[in-house]
Amino acid sequence: MEIYKGTSAFSGIAIGKILYYHRGEYQIRQSMVDNVKKELDRLEHARTAVKTQIQHMYKNGAPLPKEQELTLKRQLKLLSGGSFQRAVESMITTEKVSAAYAVQTTRDELANVFRKLEDEAVKEQIENIREISELLIGAMGGSHARINLGDEPVILAAEQLSPNELLEMNKSSLLAIVMHQGSIISHVSIMAKSMAVPTLVEVEIQKEWDGHMAIVDGYTGTLYIDPEPELLKEYEIRHTADMEEREELLRLRNQEDITADGKQTLEQGVKINFALLTNGNGEKVLPCFTDEDTFAASQFNEGFKRIIFAYKQVEDLVLNSKGGIGGIAMNPFTENCFVSGDFIRQYREHQDTGIVENKIKPGTKVKLRKPKYQPINMLEEATKYLEEKGNVNRAYIQMMEEAGKEDKYLITLDMAEGEDEKPVIAGLIPLLKPHSFGIEIAFVTSKGSLGSQTIRMTDPFYTREGYAATEKTAENVSEDTEEENSDSEE
Repeated sequence: MEIYKGTSAFSGIAIGKILYYHRGEYQIRQSMVDNVKKELDRLEHARTAVKTQIQHMYKNGAPLPKEQELTLKRQLKLLSGGSFQRAVESMITTEKVSAAYAVQTTRDELANVFRKLEDEAVKEQIENIREISELLIGAMGGSHARINLGDEPVILAAEQLSPNELLEMNKSSLLAIVMHQGSIISHVSIMAKSMAVPTLVEVEIQKEWDGHMAIVDGYTGTLYIDPEPELLKEYEIRHTADMEEREELLRLRNQEDITADGKQTLEQGVKINFALLTNGNGEKVLPCFTDEDTFAASQFNEGFKRIIFAYKQVEDLVLNSKGGIGGIAMNPFTENCFVSGDFIRQYREHQDTGIVENKIKPGTKVKLRKPKYQPINMLEEATKYLEEKGNVNRAYIQMMEEAGKEDKYLITLDMAEGEDEKPVIAGLIPLLKPHSFGIEIAFVTSKGSLGSQTIRMTDPFYTREGYAATEKTAENVSEDTEEENSDSEE
């Protein structure tokens, strides 16, 4: 028996033989076209079809965790405009090639440019582009592999799968999916969840598994190859119980949510005792779960009743506890996320503007450097906004490194005389965040030491039309600069 660990994208238990699938690399041949408008129209029709498909999954599929919802929203945004779309359209127009070839080539070029970057947000964006490209090519009639699962249900093992490959499978023959590449928030994982197919990712796939008996444990992220008889018998029992439970949940889901005594809601004044955990700092924290599967796999599954709250209501519980609850532990005993009470309070205070002011302690060493690559889309959005407002003389961008914290973009604003920077920052935040690749954005003005240092190091990415600088900007500084600061960042 061999045991492999992966990451569970959707829970459940599957028992069956493995079908190993290796996708041959298919390349769309370059072909010149005479009618550019026809290819642009073909691209537009494909975009509309794929958007409809994703929206259907988002609105009508099984409820999705927040991360997966965000993935689908980001993919919809990719289809609604931006640099990827413009690059594809430009290639069709200038090189007079087919729309499918332009999508494929643009996808490959972007993947090649960013393949060495370790930033997780960039990796996710490239994965989204890859999946969107697969769907667009499929919608335009591009050739792609069709997987024949055979007559008997199987566990499909593959290096990676595309959304189109999964869409065209015989779902009744698919017991589970095991992949090497992909993530729990990929389009394929989302589709597998909507199909209620147990799925593991980040498993080292071996072609020798083909035809071997296997067990997929989607609760623990474990794959068993050639399981021993005792283990197989145990999992057969667990699989039967798992299926019965899912059928019961499905039955109850279609019924009115009424308790045994006929009441649908708790009466006003009813007191509820919540189970609390103690974190490493000795604080009492409230355990919360993002979905039924995560709760079912936890130690709270037995002996505890669950109650469903909107996230804002959970925040209210923490804030109204007057310090009795120190924060929220999301999905405890897994790769959990802790949200402190201080963070919730601070967020509530500043949620109208999206601005949180942080004081950098005097003597803190802050390192400024040029971004390894320019966030072009983000700077374009910033420039358009600043041009429209006309109350900023110049704007600069650097990367800021502070000990013990993740790197962030630092945008310096040289405000016009008498202008307040806070409304400008509040307007920029929602425009820039979708293009920041998940990297935090901080703002300072030119009046502080950080802002002055940025101005000395680099040229502005924006200068107000007609503005004549009174200060001479230094030549671009290529080396990193480090100094002690006591600025406020927003």
